[in-house]
Amino acid sequence: MTCEVAVANRLAIALAADSAVTYTEQGKTTYSSGANKIFQLACDAPVAVMINNSSTLGGVPWELIIKVYRSKLGKGTFPTLHGYWDNFLAFLNDPAQGVLPSAVRDAGGKRAIGLAAVQIITEVVDAKPTLRDTTVPPATLAQDWQQGFADLTAQHLNNAPTFNGVNQADQAQLLASHHAALTTSVDAYLAEDWPHLKPHIQVADLLAAAADLAFKRPDVILASTGIVIAGFGEDEYLPGYLSKEVFGFVGESVAWKDDKKGSVDYSTTRSLIEAFAKADMVETFSQGASPGVWKAVAQAFRTHAAAVAEAACVAGGIAAPDVAQIAAEVQARAGAFKDEWTNATLQAHYVPLWSSVASLNVEELAELAETLVLLESLKEKVTSRTQSVGGPIDVAVITKSEGLVWIKRKLYFDPALNPRYLNRLQRN
Repeated sequence: MTCEVAVANRLAIALAADSAVTYTEQGKTTYSSGANKIFQLACDAPVAVMINNSSTLGGVPWELIIKVYRSKLGKGTFPTLHGYWDNFLAFLNDPAQGVLPSAVRDAGGKRAIGLAAVQIITEVVDAKPTLRDTTVPPATLAQDWQQGFADLTAQHLNNAPTFNGVNQADQAQLLASHHAALTTSVDAYLAEDWPHLKPHIQVADLLAAAADLAFKRPDVILASTGIVIAGFGEDEYLPGYLSKEVFGFVGESVAWKDDKKGSVDYSTTRSLIEAFAKADMVETFSQGASPGVWKAVAQAFRTHAAAVAEAACVAGGIAAPDVAQIAAEVQARAGAFKDEWTNATLQAHYVPLWSSVASLNVEELAELAETLVLLESLKEKVTSRTQSVGGPIDVAVITKSEGLVWIKRKLYFDPALNPRYLNRLQRN
């Protein structure tokens, strides 16, 4: 997990990111605090990219991928931030670029189908709990598996569209090229984890459904990387950002979906604050309450309003209050209650803050972005102690004229000991 923040007004957009990285392998979790998550996306243009969550694509570090892209882009620019995303996506999908060869894509697709097969088995067993019982007669197990498998494919796979970015034409070829190896792997998995179900599962049918799931719902089986592109396009004079979720290779292409986007404009949006990945403290700071509080208040209203109504009925001599009618009335009024207290909270916190951010200078924007990440890091440290947010905070500011300027940036080396490195940058 990580915490990244973008704070912008009509002058600039400031980006801040922590350095924590979480590694989970064989059930063990370890933490590191030296990751770079903010990068200049183009050599000269005022545009940057931040990454969060998974730090690799097909096992290749995003840092390497981004720096290779930047080198190949050279002095190229695009009119809008969306243009940078489109070009970056085309780079990711082109094996001829070298950094993500076809072998990496092929291995990613094979892995996706294997994970999808496990996911299908898990979902069918969850839907049919009798499948966990080793004492159930084989005929019943066979019937329950077939019914659960049919229900799952009918509800989630049949007639579902191919996921964004994925080429449906790759599906048959990918499954055919790995069918033998996947069959062996699934057989071994069933023998180890579900030996009593193994005789009743048709592996060929399972793999066909798994390939379908991988191409239609990779977001339920693959870890994602958040990609945030921020700054200015060539024809954009006010800052903004757009974020995407990238789920890895399914076939030759990466699966991805839109996440969030925002920009400062000439009319109503004079400033913005946006958090990515871990956002609890940022939302608490900007909105006056955390997401958990919003939900808790809504639930408490339903519970206690109904209890008060029932008590009033009893006190008024209504021996058997209509519980269903009371519940319906509470539900009908819950929306108005939420709107009223939400609006009061936002007027007290959100509106004044946004007005203040609109008037901050560039240095203050950077300070606010860094402080918000620091708040999230402090909360993680004193509450959950997971170290999933922490370490040095990198801060960069992007303006239309100066481009990306580092306010704080950690390096794994001492620049004073590496004059040749600095000379190479100057020559380039």
